[in-house]
Amino acid sequence: MRARSGRPKKRRSRRILVLGTVGALAFGASVAALASATAPLAAKAADCSSGVVFTRSDSPAAVGDNPRHVVAGDLDGDGNTDVVAADNDADSLSVLLGNGDGTFGTATTYAVGDKPYQSVIADFDADGNPDIATADSATSRSTPASPDSVSVFQGTSGGELTGPSELAADGAYEATAADLTSDGTQDLVVASSGSDQLDIFTGSCG
Repeated sequence: MRARSGRPKKRRSRRILVLGTVGALAFGASVAALASATAPLAAKAADCSSGVVFTRSDSPAAVGDNPRHVVAGDLDGDGNTDVVAADNDADSLSVLLGNGDGTFGTATTYAVGDKPYQSVIADFDADGNPDIATADSATSRSTPASPDSVSVFQGTSGGELTGPSELAADGAYEATAADLTSDGTQDLVVASSGSDQLDIFTGSCG
């Protein structure tokens, strides 16, 4: 009697073990399928061995007056390329969020200093969101004088900008961002044509 009562228990434990294993495998397969479905698509590698052909779009993107420079980056973190134009005669930046198919939404404009000439995208405040610095090319030789000629905007997770804060540089025509001091924050090097020098702004977390 004892031997018979022990055998069914042993079989039941085996069934539980098998069912548990099958359940774990099914759960693992479901997780793998979910991960595969939600994983970002890899960029296609184009075969341009026969050359490259550019076709002008029938839907150009509208920006402000006299754009002098454009820079691209993913400002809102959605995986699509966005663009920023420096509108020289409008004293503004035009930010256009990309749709991922070569088209862009309507430009959002932000006021900057006089005669913006070039922009650079970098994460200056180390919050994971791209920021923008713009070299405003009006100089102290201009009328009226405009010495505050680097506009720095802080980016948000949705691609919007706050600011700007202004940095004094005499006739900033070009700017580049890099970690010059190896402290983990981005710094700015600005070509100041009004004073024939490179102005260096070291960034820090304040």
